[in-house]
Amino acid sequence: MLLPARWPGVRMDAVNDLSEVRDMLAERVMEWTEEWKQRGLQQGLQQGLDSERHLMVRQVRRRFGDMVAAHSAPLLAQITEPTVLEDLGEALLDCADDAAWLARLDAASS
Repeated sequence: MLLPARWPGVRMDAVNDLSEVRDMLAERVMEWTEEWKQRGLQQGLQQGLDSERHLMVRQVRRRFGDMVAAHSAPLLAQITEPTVLEDLGEALLDCADDAAWLARLDAASS
């Protein structure tokens, strides 16, 4: 009776005695721990991608100017694969001019 009030939104099975509560909680704690780990991994990955995008926009701004950086930012925001961002980071160094960079970025974000 007390547990559902402490954890709203969490499904609690009906129990007949306290030993069932202990077993149920042990199982739930394992499930919750796994969910928390997965959420933490997802948040870490997202933060890493956001940091890499931010750095790349700064590098584009330094190399090609504010207008190209402003055009690049929303395209970079569409990219969710770390390896694609890594490839674009290398391409930024290899592109001869802003037109080549934007063409490469357009192709990667499509």
